[in-house]
Amino acid sequence: MWLINSDSSIQPCNPGGIITWAFIVKERDDTLIHQDYGISKMRGNTTNNQGEYMAVVAAMHWLYGLPKEKQELIIFRSDSQLVVNHCSGKWRCKDPKLVKYYNLIKEVVSLYSYKITFTHVPRTKNFEADNLSRKPYEDPDIQKELQQMKDKIFKKTWEKEDLSW
Repeated sequence: MWLINSDSSIQPCNPGGIITWAFIVKERDDTLIHQDYGISKMRGNTTNNQGEYMAVVAAMHWLYGLPKEKQELIIFRSDSQLVVNHCSGKWRCKDPKLVKYYNLIKEVVSLYSYKITFTHVPRTKNFEADNLSRKPYEDPDIQKELQQMKDKIFKKTWEKEDLSW
């Protein structure tokens, strides 16, 4: 059995920020098997929910490269109730921005003979994936882009509130 914790982050604002994602694969005994993180190329009208799905899709992509008989059970754990309830079939996925990720996940799950489940975990139990998802923000180019976005938000707020002198 493998446990896959996934998470994402979006800065400086949601919606509209820069999405990062991460996943960590461990054995039941907490032995690290694999971890990865990344940053979305999408900018603009992005949401944290897209990032949560990207983390699961990235883990699925990694799983896809493994022999199909590698595991009997894989448990995805996420602090996103939305992703967990969509992927476990409890809720319907209707958001056009999320449907493509949802469909891809369902398609990949159907390719495996072993069981893949999705479980919600509290944010406090997902801190490793959360911390890893913030790693891309350490890149100086990303920090510069974040600052430009913050400046733009501040300027819009300033003008909207008519705070000019």
